[in-house]
Amino acid sequence: MFTLDRSAAPPPWITGAFALLLLAVATWPSVAETTVEYDFFLVEAFDPNYDLREVILRDINESAMVTGTATRNGFYAGFVWTEPTDKVIIPMIWPQGINNLNQIVSDGRIYDFDSGATTSVPPAGAWPVPRLQAINDNGIAVGFSECACSNSDRTLQDALVWDAQGGSRTIAVPYAKELLRINNANVAVGNIRGGTSAGTEGFVYDVDTGAHVRISDFMPPYLNGRAPSELTDVSETGVVTGRGWDGDVRRGVTWSEADGITFLPAIPGGLLDRVFPQGINAAGTVVGFADRTLHNPRAFVWNAQNGMRNLNDLVSAPPNFILDWAIKVNDRGWIIGIGHYGPGWGTSRGFVLRPIGETAGAGEAALAPAVAELSVLRNPVADRLVARIAVPGGGPARLSVFDVAGREVARMLDEEISAGEHTVTWSPSATQPAGVYYIRLTAAGGHRSERFVLLH
Repeated sequence: MFTLDRSAAPPPWITGAFALLLLAVATWPSVAETTVEYDFFLVEAFDPNYDLREVILRDINESAMVTGTATRNGFYAGFVWTEPTDKVIIPMIWPQGINNLNQIVSDGRIYDFDSGATTSVPPAGAWPVPRLQAINDNGIAVGFSECACSNSDRTLQDALVWDAQGGSRTIAVPYAKELLRINNANVAVGNIRGGTSAGTEGFVYDVDTGAHVRISDFMPPYLNGRAPSELTDVSETGVVTGRGWDGDVRRGVTWSEADGITFLPAIPGGLLDRVFPQGINAAGTVVGFADRTLHNPRAFVWNAQNGMRNLNDLVSAPPNFILDWAIKVNDRGWIIGIGHYGPGWGTSRGFVLRPIGETAGAGEAALAPAVAELSVLRNPVADRLVARIAVPGGGPARLSVFDVAGREVARMLDEEISAGEHTVTWSPSATQPAGVYYIRLTAAGGHRSERFVLLH
């Protein structure tokens, strides 16, 4: 969850110039050197003959729906990608995060892909332009508000939180400039800039309580001052990833309250101080990019079991295609990223990797003990919603109904339950509008969501 060292490499949301005209010379692994662990999907631009066929992928949810932007007729168009449909254009040019209810954030809007509804989100703090980065299944969106000006050092902005109940608001973390990701326990990660000796410090923020932790507090001192750090992502288990100071260099890290700091190794044959984690899933798998030589990145995947590996060695990609950046990994083990055709310069293409044999790969074991079952009986719903749930081992369970704007309209269950199947019902009032709704079960450290239609 530590974000990139942006002084060393451009952040993934940069437009236009993000063509990834890399100064890289690729060494493509031979078939004999490659152990294929992922199916490879190439995500191309809309215009195959356009000179700058640029594709930028942003996020992926547990249904393997991907958000991104690609060139189309000389301009940019936002889309969602799935394996069955390929790209589907949406009314957002630069979509960012997507949750498991298929709600997508971009700038000052939340777009519900299933219903087509759009919710406007105003700025918060001193700056007028909202930039939402992520949204969780509880309908809480995070990001920042920035100036309508050049903001290359990312200091002319304030961290932003939005939900339907509280609206847009800043957070009580001094010099907090952004929140980048949020999990379904309402724990977010962001970065502090300006006003500290560290320059940049990553922090973990609890939206419900307002408590926060600075990751620099867990690192060695830096030149007689606070250690620099930067965060990019947080998993459903509360582990964060990004970059931080190990006493000698800045490098990739993970951190959790239980296990503290873990420093990541270099990519095989690469540079220790040029590892840039971008995403982490519930199984502790980290993805990102790392330089073998300066400004010569390769997408990587890391976990405690297999260590640091070059993703180019784990796929059968088209000839001369180089996987440059891995951007996100979901809890099923799917990975999205950005690459190009080498060995020289080339415009960016998207790629999606599916674990072979999939339903999940790396993340499946972490999901297995979570919520076993959630189903809606008799959908569409006329006068009564009937849900069937099962929670392994029993324990606390919360079952809620949300509208397409992410507002909770009913709490069906919020108590300790026993192991096994349970049936829970909800009778909506006659004034409850007809339309698309979502039911979400949170229990056993995980969550499940289902869509249903309410009729009257």
